[in-house]
Formats: sequence, structure tokens, C-alpha cells
Amino acid sequence: MEDFSLLKSFSISIHPPKPYAIKKVLWYPPQPDTIKCNIDGGAKKAPEHARCGHIFNDHCGADLGCFA
Repeated sequence: MEDFSLLKSFSISIHPPKPYAIKKVLWYPPQPDTIKCNIDGGAKKAPEHARCGHIFNDHCGADLGCFA
């Protein structure tokens, strides 16, 4: 019980948030001798909270590199 009091004193929630909806995502490899770049990103309220990520794959699905 003491642990919960400590968490509350720092305004830390002891109840995890509900998960977002889960969506099925399909990925198709590119044509032979080409590279596919998958990109995702988002922003929340102000531009300094924007994030993005990139993943590069070949036609076999092998990871060639990524950055965020």
C-alpha cells in the first residue's frame, strides 16, 4: 500500500491507459531490383512534438536500413 501512496504523491497513474484500436496492416514487397521505403510519422499539437520513421527493404523483404 505504501508503494501506491508514493506513486500518487508524484501524480503517477497506477491504471494503464486503454490501448488504441488495432489495425491490420499488409505489406507487399517491391519489384525485383528495387528498394521500398515505408514512412510513418505524426505530430501532436506543436511542431516540436513531431516524429517520423523510415524503413528501407529490398524485394526479398530484407531490412536495408532505417532511421527515425
